[in-house]
Amino acid sequence: MVTVSEPVDRKYVRPADVVRQTGLSKSAVFHALWSGELKAYRKGKAWLIPVEAVDRWIRGDDAIAEVA
Repeated sequence: MVTVSEPVDRKYVRPADVVRQTGLSKSAVFHALWSGELKAYRKGKAWLIPVEAVDRWIRGDDAIAEVA
């Protein structure tokens, strides 16, 4: 399983970080952002993605939680 391992003090990552650490394509990450599948915040034009949200998205925990 792939997880985003960041230093404890880093709470947010950018889409490029997710692409680099997961090996997914840039378009796959942005599709997940725009569809709401990957929870994130916008600060101006920048996407800020909580590290915990990336881990849940990779594990598929959000889909399980929404069904339950």
